[in-house]
Amino acid sequence: MGFDYTSKRWGRKRAAILRRDDYRCVWCRRYGRNRPAVVVHHIKHVDEYPELAYEDSNLVSLCQGVTTRHTRRRHGRQRTAAGTDPHQGPQPGPGDRRVGLFQ
Repeated sequence: MGFDYTSKRWGRKRAAILRRDDYRCVWCRRYGRNRPAVVVHHIKHVDEYPELAYEDSNLVSLCQGVTTRHTRRRHGRQRTAAGTDPHQGPQPGPGDRRVGLFQ
């Protein structure tokens, strides 16, 4: 069973992390861009490190673009509205680098 992203506890934690990060993507801010955050991301994946699921130090706010690039790298395929497309290979975007959150 996977992590419950619909739980009240996660909803409260997500809201707190977005507030902490001023509702801005921390990755983009690092590179001088100012994009709104839409996702709270587990730096160390929750499936591999469930004990870190609610740790502030393991959570960051990210924009959709950064989240999409990370998903492509982690899973090697494109996520779609219906789920993951197993036929789509990874497609790094311009400027993608294997640094920081994506190592």
